[in-house]
Amino acid sequence: MSTNKYQSDVSKEYKELTKNDLIRYKIEENVERNKNIVEEELKNRNINNKDFSQIYLNGYQPNMFDIRKLEIREDSGQRNCLTDKLRRRSAKNILRNFDSRQFDPIKIHKVIENGKENFILTDGGMRAHCAFLLGIYKVPALIYEASSVDEIRSLYYHQDDNNTKLSDYDKYRHNLLLGKKPEKELFDFAKKAGVRLASQETHIVGPVVPIGITKRCKRSCKEDSVILAINYLRDNFPHIDEIQGGLLEGLSTFFDISPKENLKEEVLDKFFKKLIKENESLKDHTKWIKELKFDSSNKYGSIGAGRFCQKWNDIMSNHNKGRQKNKISFFKDSDINICLNNPEYLDSIRK
Repeated sequence: MSTNKYQSDVSKEYKELTKNDLIRYKIEENVERNKNIVEEELKNRNINNKDFSQIYLNGYQPNMFDIRKLEIREDSGQRNCLTDKLRRRSAKNILRNFDSRQFDPIKIHKVIENGKENFILTDGGMRAHCAFLLGIYKVPALIYEASSVDEIRSLYYHQDDNNTKLSDYDKYRHNLLLGKKPEKELFDFAKKAGVRLASQETHIVGPVVPIGITKRCKRSCKEDSVILAINYLRDNFPHIDEIQGGLLEGLSTFFDISPKENLKEEVLDKFFKKLIKENESLKDHTKWIKELKFDSSNKYGSIGAGRFCQKWNDIMSNHNKGRQKNKISFFKDSDINICLNNPEYLDSIRK
């Protein structure tokens, strides 16, 4: 489409986040751009019933709209159902068993721009894509009128106030687009740490740390501790695609309560090499939580730190013997007890 990528002003951070993404597109254009995904993951298709004419009570039929005329604008709130893994999973289920009786009407807003009517899809992107892939082009639709694209944006975001629960990531993208400070700071942190906050992000190459985990780690630990934990996991597990939240919390908290002499690169390398040698299951980063026994539902940070402290005292017990230039410190039993049993006092032992 020969048009501006963004429908109105957006922040420079949002532009960077979406620099590799389609933001305004027709369904056909999106399908063509993501042809490999469509052919490999969305090839199993079956139609049970595609006839919309007989399923509504006479006199109460909704409008039927040709989805080929629609435009999707992600800076109005929609997300790409072909590049988002979770949405693709739902799309697979619809395509395997399409039934018009289970097809909720899509929502469209008409807006006049430069004297031209544009129809913008505001709800039902996945349903519309599935119908298109099945060769069904006219589907039930609720059509509204909007005075501007800013009104559409506002309506999308404020639906969270009333009925529809937006995900943390959807709210993050919306607020980043508007240039709000907390989201800009979160974007800058993720960029500095070299991580993505969702699987569909393409502006950087790096493992995924879901946005909720990233926020929690930033709240509970110093940023340097979180970045050190991310760097360790990424450098030692180069094929890691997503960092487990509990593991990141535990490791970040461990670094947060460790004295500086323990955080030297050569010292940490020695500790983790010995840790993995002692238990070769730890060559798989997904087994650390279970093997080190800090699989608590809501205390991964404190209990994880306590387990790492115990391992440190055990594995590194002989480190200071002889002419060792990098002397290290060990953790007090009372500090370990706070981590494992009294996490509310954790701040008292942070370094």
